[in-house]
Amino acid sequence: MTQTPPDLLRQLYQTALAASADRQPHPSRDRSAAALSAATAMASDLGLETIQLETVPDAGIPALVRPHADLARATPPGTVIFSSANPHGLRGQDNLSRNLSYLLGLGLALDGARDIWALAADTDGLDSGGTAAGALLHPDSLSRALALGLEPGGLLEQGQAPLFFASLGDLLPPAPAEARIRDFRAILVL
Repeated sequence: MTQTPPDLLRQLYQTALAASADRQPHPSRDRSAAALSAATAMASDLGLETIQLETVPDAGIPALVRPHADLARATPPGTVIFSSANPHGLRGQDNLSRNLSYLLGLGLALDGARDIWALAADTDGLDSGGTAAGALLHPDSLSRALALGLEPGGLLEQGQAPLFFASLGDLLPPAPAEARIRDFRAILVL
């Protein structure tokens, strides 16, 4: 693989957005399926194994990220784990920047696990009305944040996941508003 893991995740996300844009006349569920199918096909074409997780409705961050982190740790290298979320699928304060909160929670659950990267992004413009579509999580995201004097767990509890990723320079620019598929999440295990 000649791409860096973050570049590969961005390419999977862009592939999902493009597939969604090609299916504008169809209901959003069809667009979501087409988007995940396109990203899965691209990953397979690159020689990666893929796993698609079911959406967990109305779950809080800890209940959602722990099984994802456990699966990522147990998954063999060369695998992409895909999931999506309903637009209002998290409870309580977690709905503020839900993808960034998911990603920070995943980072805390992974606790610096080597060779695992992730991307979580809103596909209809901005993550829950924030200033970015989503972000990238690197194996060293927590250690880089701690080196900057940030407290990742406290930021998650305070609904400040955007500050965490902005401080690291790992936010994704807004997605085109016309995409309108479910949130896109990918965990890359190498």
